[in-house]
Amino acid sequence: MTRRRIVLGLLLLAVYGYGVLSHRLRLFPTPQIEAALRRNLWLLRDERGFRDITGREPVDCAQFGEPGSAVLVTLGQSNAANECGIGPQPGEGVYNFSLFDGKCYVARDPLLGATGDSGSVWTRLADKLVRGGVYKRVLIAPMAVGGSRLSEWTPGAPHFRRIEAMQKTLAAAGVKATHILWHQGESDAHRTSKEVYIGQFSAMLAGMRRVGFDQPVYVAVATICRNGGSDDIRAAQNELPRRLAGVRAGPDTDQLDRFRWRYDGCHFSASGLEIHADLWMKALQESGR
Repeated sequence: MTRRRIVLGLLLLAVYGYGVLSHRLRLFPTPQIEAALRRNLWLLRDERGFRDITGREPVDCAQFGEPGSAVLVTLGQSNAANECGIGPQPGEGVYNFSLFDGKCYVARDPLLGATGDSGSVWTRLADKLVRGGVYKRVLIAPMAVGGSRLSEWTPGAPHFRRIEAMQKTLAAAGVKATHILWHQGESDAHRTSKEVYIGQFSAMLAGMRRVGFDQPVYVAVATICRNGGSDDIRAAQNELPRRLAGVRAGPDTDQLDRFRWRYDGCHFSASGLEIHADLWMKALQESGR
């Protein structure tokens, strides 16, 4: 009897282990998993992003189609991806769209969708836009990836799938972006030439337009991370609005000193984020929003 129990136990353990393995490897996916694979195949290869909705308050996404709304799609690398200092949480009127479940929530740091689990410039920018009477409500749709290079956001590269998935999930929720905000360049500093950066950005932009993002793209000047930055990348970022239709100048965040406004010489401190957000607000207002 004891031997039979041991054999039965080992058999059950083997079946359980095989079930877990087959689920993880999608050997025999359920219909729900198959549907998810068809919709967002990229998630199998890139599941990075803050997605814990514990304590998050859901809201109706339909309100962001009403007048007085802004929908900010944000992407880039760590300074756009929840890796900055945490300050006050935003007030009423600031919301967060989650790339992972296609739902809208009351916003708070860290934002759902980007990597990192700390503070974000986008909550502060959205709060300033609402408190300043520029918009009644602002929905932030983040997808930035810490440490990413521009080449990783071009069509066929890993993070372009995030762009495709964001457009699909926004459309499924009945939400249309109003602005696309790009803050990236630190990882390309001293690695990428001016013309290569412009070429890669042009390819990413063409891909964005192809999948349905037709909104203005605001490009920040951002190259400093524990170094003096890059003249080549700065020149490229300054030139993009002159070269490409639908691209507008964002803020020059290289002007925020790495010793005073960045807690580690790279990522913005809570006080640095306030200035960062002010620079973004000024850039949006100067372009006519």
